[in-house]
Amino acid sequence: MENILEINNLRKSYKDVLILDDVNFSLKPKEIVGLVGANGAGKTTLMKTILGFIFKDSGEIKFLNDQSYSNKHELMSKIGFLVDTRLYENLTAEENIQIQILYRNLKNEKETWDRANYLLELVGLKGVKKKVSDYSFGMKQRLSLTLALLGDVKLLILDEPFVGLDPNGINGVKKFIKEIVEKEEIALLISSHQMKEIDELCDRFLFLENKKIRNHNLNKEKMFIIEISNKTPNLEINDKNIVLKDNKILVSDKNQLNKTFKILADKNIEIKDILIESDSINKLFDEVQNEKNS
Repeated sequence: MENILEINNLRKSYKDVLILDDVNFSLKPKEIVGLVGANGAGKTTLMKTILGFIFKDSGEIKFLNDQSYSNKHELMSKIGFLVDTRLYENLTAEENIQIQILYRNLKNEKETWDRANYLLELVGLKGVKKKVSDYSFGMKQRLSLTLALLGDVKLLILDEPFVGLDPNGINGVKKFIKEIVEKEEIALLISSHQMKEIDELCDRFLFLENKKIRNHNLNKEKMFIIEISNKTPNLEINDKNIVLKDNKILVSDKNQLNKTFKILADKNIEIKDILIESDSINKLFDEVQNEKNS
């Protein structure tokens, strides 16, 4: 499957300060990728460089296999983004949407407005007639998110998309994002401090640390941890998905749970507790930070 976005050996500095060094990664259709890093790590700089808002020092960025995409209106109209989006303050939400439709030359206006109205309702702005200048920061962020999700895009770049949304709005936006990424074969790069939300949303993560990218695939499969009454040295379980460690039995395949329970029952071994764990972005973030500080 051909990459939607491909970055090779990207380098970016401000004056004498190196921000990004030898950054390499790619995004494929139907893929949701989280960009994670501490404050000041360079996440927004990376996003702005991809969008052509700031110039790179060296390296290669290709969108739809084209290095000069940022100079081509037709290709840039296929990128939806929420990164320091500027709105027309003296206009309403609907007027901002109309300008976006015209600027990006979106062909199917009825379909676009159907999506826009759905999104406005989703983010709580449906029927709001006041000018954007009277919006709170959260309202402006929600309108910017609506604009980013309009039209026939192939790449979405979203920086803090959940700011200003209540729990229902967050869940609705996540559901909508998942649907369009799959249905319209979009690649999504997303950054957020709300780790729980992107943990549930993303297929994999890019950690920006020490100016470089580290790629991590989260194991979404659950690990079942069965705590037994005491260490049982004579207990033997011949299965690669079942591991005995001290007074705990680790089961990586839920289909093997019944087998494990039967073995324990046959040997009259008491079960004290059962825990369910899975990898989380918080856990990985902590591991990366600990490596940095060690």
